[in-house]
Amino acid sequence: MKKRIIDLTYDFEEKMMVYPGNSKPTIEKVATVEKEGFNISRITFISHTGTHIDAPRHFIKNGETIDKIPLEKLAGEAVLVDLSTKKKGSLITLTDFKPFENLIHKGDILLLNTGIYKSYGKPEFNLEFPTIDPDVARWIVNKEISALATDATSVDPVGEEEGVIHHILLGAGIPIVENLANLGQIKKQRFFFIALPLKIKDGDGAPCRAIAIEEMD
Repeated sequence: MKKRIIDLTYDFEEKMMVYPGNSKPTIEKVATVEKEGFNISRITFISHTGTHIDAPRHFIKNGETIDKIPLEKLAGEAVLVDLSTKKKGSLITLTDFKPFENLIHKGDILLLNTGIYKSYGKPEFNLEFPTIDPDVARWIVNKEISALATDATSVDPVGEEEGVIHHILLGAGIPIVENLANLGQIKKQRFFFIALPLKIKDGDGAPCRAIAIEEMD
């Protein structure tokens, strides 16, 4: 059966959007074909830049680091929850999840399409993404999913310093994939999802290449 691969990753570039207050990456040419006969670049970036994965260590003192997360948690069967009709800046509640309750299985990777990816490049992308209620986060933990992925820049509202949702999910050992792109290109509710981070030793997070693989009818 033929398969279709959908790239869910933003381009890694100096002008990319980053979480408010974080520095943008820098990409410096240190060798060129014209001068040295080959191209080499020096790239400097914060670990949570672009499409990336939060390891439990991001908020949990002795939490699992990015290099220790079992890859089985980040490559597997996934289910898409379409919440793109929610208003920008709104709160996602248990009522919103009711239609999807029986579609989310133990071990699934859960993808949330809040629709905010359509605003990438605009201020509202960082400031008006829908966020989930703590009760939803606890409900997700009880579903025993492998990982949570979202098109939002964070699972907590920007400026919320306590990181309540991060603590609930990461505290349960659930890695979080943030800043997914192109979620509207996914046509199936269930598909195979892969998000592999840079293997940074003792890292709190890392950029990743995230893709969805759909079986074509």
